Amino acid sequence: MQRLGGTELYRKRVNALANDYPAYYDLSNDTKILRAIDVLRLPVAQVDFYYLPNVHWDHYFPSKLRWIAHLIDRTLLLPRPRRSYNYHFSARSERRS
Repeated sequence: MQRLGGTELYRKRVNALANDYPAYYDLSNDTKILRAIDVLRLPVAQVDFYYLPNVHWDHYFPSKLRWIAHLIDRTLLLPRPRRSYNYHFSARSERRS
């Protein structure tokens, strides 16, 4: 959506504050993150991944269309957390001696 210009169009026509922060979406799954740690030879002892259901994003929709966000939450995101847009991870470094 972002690559096709959908985010900019949405900002212009619906919500000027939508995604008004810098983000890097290419590291968006376990495999890519683990590969990056390996390629960069980062001293990481443990990585934890968290998939949080992305609810409460309905404020990005006009009030009469918020049912769409609720439907997506109930049918697509909540039953399958890995499809969630809120993906987090934490990495713990190895102890240095």
